[in-house]
Amino acid sequence: MKITVKLFALVFGAMLLNTSAFAQKRLSIEEFFVSGEKYEGKEVVVTGMVKGVCSRSGKKAFLIGENPREILKVLAGGKIAMFDKSLIGQDITVTGKVLVKKIDKTYLDNWAAELEKAETCGEDKHSHKHKGHKHSAKNKTNCSVAYKKYSELKKLVEKNGKGYYPILSLDGISYEVVEI
Repeated sequence: MKITVKLFALVFGAMLLNTSAFAQKRLSIEEFFVSGEKYEGKEVVVTGMVKGVCSRSGKKAFLIGENPREILKVLAGGKIAMFDKSLIGQDITVTGKVLVKKIDKTYLDNWAAELEKAETCGEDKHSHKHKGHKHSAKNKTNCSVAYKKYSELKKLVEKNGKGYYPILSLDGISYEVVEI
């Protein structure tokens, strides 16, 4: 009888450990960017240092790992109303659902058309009296930055070989500050 109770407790305990709260995939920032796409829509746990927080709303935090060029955007959601700026420089562990935005040829074609409209609007051949049109060096600089980003994404889509380039982020559910 004692053996049966112990065996039942052992099996039941193992089942409890296999619930979703414990079965979430734990990833480093680097692992997230390498294999995160396969977890699209699933909960994962990621730990990283807070590099920044959205200054307007606090609804986004940006985490880095070993490679500071790999920056993970985490959106506030679930139990996270917002990220406080005091988190900057601290390590946090975030639980969230993986989001994948797929940049493909259609997306890039639509963006190119928008950039083309913005570029022609910024040229001096238009009258400066049109309402809503801003003709300034800043707008031309913004167009140049957007064209550069467009070109970079186009190369990444071509290089990826899947017909798209995934942009990964995390829809945050909860987070904890890592105590050292």
